[in-house]
Amino acid sequence: MKRKKNDCYPKKTATRRKPQRNTLYLPSASREELDKIALEIGYRRGRRISSSGVVQYLIKKYSSQAIEELINEDDEDDDDFDD
Repeated sequence: MKRKKNDCYPKKTATRRKPQRNTLYLPSASREELDKIALEIGYRRGRRISSSGVVQYLIKKYSSQAIEELINEDDEDDDDFDD
């Protein structure tokens, strides 16, 4: 039986694939604040954390609370996050 040219490479399984990445656009001021937060966390815990790591943590930890607050807030306050 003859081997195919690419048989020496293992096939990618679902666990070996890279996670899908997306781009999130933030206003410059928000991005700067996020970078400062990540830097402060990294400094105080002695281990680096990326800005996206901070965002992922906030989503996992506080998304339910944010949903409730954003649904129940006054319409006048909506302009704060539309940048």
